[in-house]
Amino acid sequence: MLYIIPTCANKNKEHNNKLKRKALVLKNEGFTQKEIGEILGRTQSTISSWLSNM
Repeated sequence: MLYIIPTCANKNKEHNNKLKRKALVLKNEGFTQKEIGEILGRTQSTISSWLSNM
């Protein structure tokens, strides 16, 4: 069974939130979802999901 230590989970959430904010900044600067994904190390579909939920 896998146990996640709450402090680690919170750090992961904080990191993902920073990436999501960076994705929005890059979008506003004119980058495509594919380019944003390459910059942030995520797939285009992940970036699309993030941006559609903002």
